[in-house]
Amino acid sequence: MDIDSGQVMWLGVKREERQNYGKNVSNTEIVPVKLTFLSPEDIDMLSSGFTRREVREKRIIRLFKDGYLKRSGSKQ
Repeated sequence: MDIDSGQVMWLGVKREERQNYGKNVSNTEIVPVKLTFLSPEDIDMLSSGFTRREVREKRIIRLFKDGYLKRSGSKQ
């Protein structure tokens, strides 16, 4: 899996995994997830006068959505 500029690799729990009492990480399927931490859109927003807080809020939403959508374990 190639990582582009502005992206990070994160290990996440596979979306289909179910939680159980006493279940630990060694019994959980983990999948690599490629997340865009800094996008060209973030840079455009900053140069257009948006505050760092506004850009950070948008980035957090993007990271959560991307992380959830990409945790299926399929190739990205």
